[in-house]
Amino acid sequence: MTAETPACPAADIAGLLDPFGPAYVEDPYAVFARARQEGPVFYSDGLGYWLVTRYEDVKAVLHDTERFSADIATAPLMPPGERAVKKLQAAGFCPVRTLTDNDPPGHGRVRRLVNRAFTPKRVQWLEPHIRRLATEHLDGFGIPEGATAEVDIVAGLTYPLPALVIFILLGVPESYLTAVKDGSTHRVTLICGRPSEDDQERAAEGMGEFWQLCRSIIEDRMAQPRDDFPSALIAAREGDHAALSPEELTTLAFGQLFAGHETTTGHLTNAVRHILGRPGTWEELRADPARIPAVVEEALRIDPPVINWRRRAKVDVRIGDVDVPAGARLLLLLGSANHDDAVFDDPETFDPDRPNAREHLAFGFGEHTCLGGSLARLESRVVLEELVARFAGASLPPQDLDYLPNILFRAPRALRVRLTAGPVAGEAGE
Repeated sequence: MTAETPACPAADIAGLLDPFGPAYVEDPYAVFARARQEGPVFYSDGLGYWLVTRYEDVKAVLHDTERFSADIATAPLMPPGERAVKKLQAAGFCPVRTLTDNDPPGHGRVRRLVNRAFTPKRVQWLEPHIRRLATEHLDGFGIPEGATAEVDIVAGLTYPLPALVIFILLGVPESYLTAVKDGSTHRVTLICGRPSEDDQERAAEGMGEFWQLCRSIIEDRMAQPRDDFPSALIAAREGDHAALSPEELTTLAFGQLFAGHETTTGHLTNAVRHILGRPGTWEELRADPARIPAVVEEALRIDPPVINWRRRAKVDVRIGDVDVPAGARLLLLLGSANHDDAVFDDPETFDPDRPNAREHLAFGFGEHTCLGGSLARLESRVVLEELVARFAGASLPPQDLDYLPNILFRAPRALRVRLTAGPVAGEAGE
């Protein structure tokens, strides 16, 4: 067999399940539901990937590091053109395999060293900082008690706040915000999109600048260690394992400054949208904030910010009832898996009381489970606590949502919310 061997359901399903097509961009979950029934594992000529749609199959692939490699997880969907490559080379862009695209045993070594720096204590230390940032951004809406106003929750809260949390973790100034957010957008464009040659070149230049910023952070901490995460990474040691190299450290900073906020921005935005889409939920959370962690898990299940992920088959392998050849590139549809009715009852309904919501695959599964899951959960809880405490009412006005077409990430780029301020419902978080 070859990686191009087709195994396709009805041609219209393969065509609809195109992350760049209008049907998918508008509502991928309707397409996912058909695919799970008609072609749970199939090859897409348009993408050059085998698509895996069902929960148990996706989970099995993520868990099996013997037969499936993570080495294409961060590879560009489209190989960069000559002009883009020259921009990256000029910036000294040279990432190495660390976590996301690294296989055992290399992945385990890096993960253990990172865990020595990214401790539960360090994550919990961030909570008061997250609460302060949430309060400051909600103050920035300028809505006096009793008044109602319409705001873009993305621009005013969910876009900047997760990045500023990562800045505190990494010990970098808030003035980096524009550079980091722009750099992240360039990375999504170059890695996950289908940019034109001109757009590729612009994205490569921006990504190169982002890389240089990360390298400067590591060089600074190597010369002058501080009490922050990069310095702890530099100092991390375990037995006979070599310390993290400068290239590994820069790659880790590059990944943290991207994934550590881009996905949380998406998750918070999606969570607010689903909370407001279920009548009475806002009032329930305002009356009982202890329910917020369950809402966070259900939001991660029903609308994960990372909707798909990638693997490569190392050997000929059978996935479900389909034979997949060695070398095949796999697109694991995490969003589809999270809507599989073989695992989740009434999966299209946002149900904060769902007993097994935490079984979602939004953070992956197995050895590569997202390192920042605990921080994402903490940020979500604190931000939602502050939101529902501050605003007595909230609703979604009619609007068309705008999504950036790409193969991995999904969240609206703006979300207008109508908020009615106060009175504050007790002390949030207690």
